[in-house]
Amino acid sequence: MSKKNLFDAYVKKEIFNIILSFLPKVYIISKRLVCKNWYEILTCSFTKSALNVINEPYHIKYLRSFFKFGFRIRKVNNKICCYHFYYSDFVIVDNYGFGMEDHNDDNTISYIAGYSNIICYYNRHKKKVFISDFNGKISIKLNIKIYDITMDKEYVYILGKNNVYQYNIYGVFVRDWTIENHKNGIKKGKIVVDKNEIFIYGKSYRHIKIYSKTGGFIGIIGDNFGEGTTFDVYKDHIYLLDSEKKVLKVFARKGKIVYSINNKCIRPKNLFVIDDNLCIFANYEVHVYELKFY
Repeated sequence: MSKKNLFDAYVKKEIFNIILSFLPKVYIISKRLVCKNWYEILTCSFTKSALNVINEPYHIKYLRSFFKFGFRIRKVNNKICCYHFYYSDFVIVDNYGFGMEDHNDDNTISYIAGYSNIICYYNRHKKKVFISDFNGKISIKLNIKIYDITMDKEYVYILGKNNVYQYNIYGVFVRDWTIENHKNGIKKGKIVVDKNEIFIYGKSYRHIKIYSKTGGFIGIIGDNFGEGTTFDVYKDHIYLLDSEKKVLKVFARKGKIVYSINNKCIRPKNLFVIDDNLCIFANYEVHVYELKFY
């Protein structure tokens, strides 16, 4: 009888995973290469689920950086989008900084988001949000200060001073809800939509607030993040860089910290994750990291 069959015959996987649950996760993952059978046991979906480490990173490895002087960098349609605050064109690049797609519009871009074949962007001079697809363009006139914008397949979410404004992709107003009653508003912030939940960071309250798509309050992640904080949501985890405290943290969706590492990027403007690569945009330089998962 093979070693694998002996294991299956005398040690049930349920019992084995109970034993593993008492060991540090980092120790478990470091033993995956002991032998082929051991690797199969520790990397199977049952073990990952039992240990609650599905999509949980155990290491973030620095790969490279590239410059994009004069540009702003965003994640649009799960791609790296470079655009200039005063011009109407934007470029899609790979994670080496090489151009892949060129786009041009007749409006300057302050903030941009996208989903599938739809692009949504804000022009601060005209105070309009434009929603554009292959069938034409829709504009939404807004007499408010906008701090960020995001979208999913159904809606556009606009982050204002104290409120979130929700429109459908045809430009029709749906609802708005209050996120902050501070007299100065959020001052600076970011909004991300992921799996029917809205994640918002505001400089004035220094944590991440979570709402449903209908504006219902769900919860808070973190406490007293420093100025210059930026984040993204990827594979059920929140990746957050607190540049004031010089630390990169990964939170589970319910707020538990699962990974933390020092990071010295100065004055970061954005952080996002695409295809297991984490990108930090700071001082016109994009720093690219590889995520290693259990």
